[in-house]
Amino acid sequence: MLRDEERSRRIEEYSRGPRADHAIVEAVSSILESTGEPSAGAAPGGLEMPEGELERIMRRAGVDGDPASLHYLAFRNRRGDVEMPLDGAETLARAFAAAEPETVLMYLADRKSQLKHQGYRPGDHFVHDLLRQYMPSWAVARQWAGFDQEVEQLRKEIGRLRGLVSSAAYELRDAGVESKSRRLLRALDGG
Repeated sequence: MLRDEERSRRIEEYSRGPRADHAIVEAVSSILESTGEPSAGAAPGGLEMPEGELERIMRRAGVDGDPASLHYLAFRNRRGDVEMPLDGAETLARAFAAAEPETVLMYLADRKSQLKHQGYRPGDHFVHDLLRQYMPSWAVARQWAGFDQEVEQLRKEIGRLRGLVSSAAYELRDAGVESKSRRLLRALDGG
């Protein structure tokens, strides 16, 4: 019992200071919540979750080993929960976001929509302030889920497809189908 309290105190001391970046804490928490595990989440001091839940998240994230191996200060307490600093939880959250980006992105979109709609109800306008507070952390979570890379790939694909349509329009013009060529070029220009 005393050993658990001492280990928890070490995690608390380790977690003080610059490690408790609100955007990172909430990004980690949001990603872990997206797993659907009932105890998933994080706080500035780290996390405490049942070992079985952490093991399921680790398997889905493709992370091998014992949950207590996620950080050198992590440990299994007498209740069977694993406690660890935010750094260990962040490692797991990043791995999960990379392994299941769609799960994370869908969860974030749902939370945003829920808070946005709730903020329009009479007397609940303060919820929009809460939504704005979450935005930086959700941007971090989307980044960990590869959203920025996906957007860049989509931009490149759109550029490639625009080039194909443009080439097709000029080939139609050269083949004597001027009206269809003009129609394609107008559509390509948004007209």
